[in-house]
Amino acid sequence: HPFLQLHHLSALESMRKRADFHDLLEGKLDEQQPFQPHRRLFAGRPLTDALREGLGSYKQKIRGTAVDPKGLFHALNQLVKEREIEGRRMQATDLLTSVPIDLEEDIIKLLQDQKVDIGPTVEAQIHAKSDPEGWVCGNYTDCCMPFGASNNNDYMFNRSTQYFTIKYNDRIVAQSVVVDSRDRENNEDVVILDNIEVASNYKSLTPLFANVYQTFWTEYTSRPVKVGTGYSDLIPPGGRLERNHYEPKTPLRYSDARGSQIYDLPKLRGVEAMDRVTTFANLTERDAELVAKMETEAYPEGMTQGKAHIAEVLQKQRELEVPGAASSFVIRQGQEPAGYLLVLPEESEVNSGERVAHVYDMVVLPKFRGSSLVRKMMERVLDVASAYGVAIEAEARASTSYPLLMNERIRKWFESKGFYLTANEKLPEYLGGEDFYFIRFENRQNAEMTA
Repeated sequence: HPFLQLHHLSALESMRKRADFHDLLEGKLDEQQPFQPHRRLFAGRPLTDALREGLGSYKQKIRGTAVDPKGLFHALNQLVKEREIEGRRMQATDLLTSVPIDLEEDIIKLLQDQKVDIGPTVEAQIHAKSDPEGWVCGNYTDCCMPFGASNNNDYMFNRSTQYFTIKYNDRIVAQSVVVDSRDRENNEDVVILDNIEVASNYKSLTPLFANVYQTFWTEYTSRPVKVGTGYSDLIPPGGRLERNHYEPKTPLRYSDARGSQIYDLPKLRGVEAMDRVTTFANLTERDAELVAKMETEAYPEGMTQGKAHIAEVLQKQRELEVPGAASSFVIRQGQEPAGYLLVLPEESEVNSGERVAHVYDMVVLPKFRGSSLVRKMMERVLDVASAYGVAIEAEARASTSYPLLMNERIRKWFESKGFYLTANEKLPEYLGGEDFYFIRFENRQNAEMTA
């Protein structure tokens, strides 16, 4: 590997004697690594300046430096068209004043495609356990953990550690060992950056690197992030010292985060971390096992309908050629499955010949029920029914979805969207004795618009 030079070979040779060396090399340790590998690109100059330069100015008769300034302007408008700012729809020209953090990477890529100067490229990355570039990052920052050192060997193989690096023009110039840790006082998960090491020739760029650290870790995780005080070339911007009551989940031979105090890495406000971002993904028959697993987690034993029933619903969805926007889906928070909805366009149970959105099952896993996911899931149901102009019908479980749908605030919210409860009947004994209710929400949106 290009990162492993000749003088590393003796250290590598001694590592080969370890029983877990091949597990590391072949990526088996990646399967249990605590942090999902991730890359984030930053620009070395303000993006607002690069955008002004790339677009030019029609009024001032300054031609933009972009290959196609009009094409760039159109692409920027497409990027922001669904956003609002100060009560109005956002426009490309708003980006000349301020670029939202979550759009930075998209804009960098647009500017690069248009050959606009964005300054030196800065790339932040969490490396997989098996990535040799992480193993040798200490060699680039002139620190006490070069490849082959005993402490670095521990970081390579320890189940709680990975490497975080910053590259400046493709060269590693800053790094941290990232430690999966816990708070001893409440047992909550915490991320600890053992310290922040910066290569000697690049310490003048610490303000840039400080911004990269703060932005990356704000976006990457909702967990608290702390920085060791034993030895660090960079103190987090706005970081405050606090009592250190944190410990790694597996012991480390050496750590700069063992002192009585530790720095807190402040998060940027208004930025949603990746592990809190909610996404929907359409379900297919291949997902029957995932849904069945969530069903087992959500319902008591004997109350599940099982993988075969789920597969049958999803097969029917395929046969009906249900478009993606109206199909069953799984909802995730970050990368973790948090719930699902099984829904089909079918004939009404009460009105012959009428097509409705028939909800077969709606589940939010117990650990997510106090969050906004329930509302987001129901918003998707209403969107489906609204798009097709149909009513919603469901057999709701007494233990889960029924009390939720009967909640007065939820029903008023449904009514504000044009859906009114018109049927609420207890069904005969069903599925192991649990009570089920047939409910129907009439879609009166068209009637209200006509009125």
